[in-house]
Amino acid sequence: FVPSKHLDLEDPRIDVQVETRGEELVVRLTAGSLARFVELKFPDAPDVVFSDNYFDLPAGRTAEIVCPMPEKWSESEAKASLSVCTLVDTYRASHAE
Repeated sequence: FVPSKHLDLEDPRIDVQVETRGEELVVRLTAGSLARFVELKFPDAPDVVFSDNYFDLPAGRTAEIVCPMPEKWSESEAKASLSVCTLVDTYRASHAE
């Protein structure tokens, strides 16, 4: 075992599907390769609480995450605003500085 910062991770190529179920938003994520510490957020609605966050998603697996639909948003607005970030993205951000 090695610390996460020493892993040679590739871009997980996460496929994101969003749909509504009643008053909830259902987010389905499928990773092409291991995605470590997957973070979901709505920058324009920071108080939204997801059913899971900061989780690992193995290659080929699908995770279904549920949250309340932000008030007065449409499904397309939610999909456009949804931010999906992984450990690999944090490496890119730190190297860009």
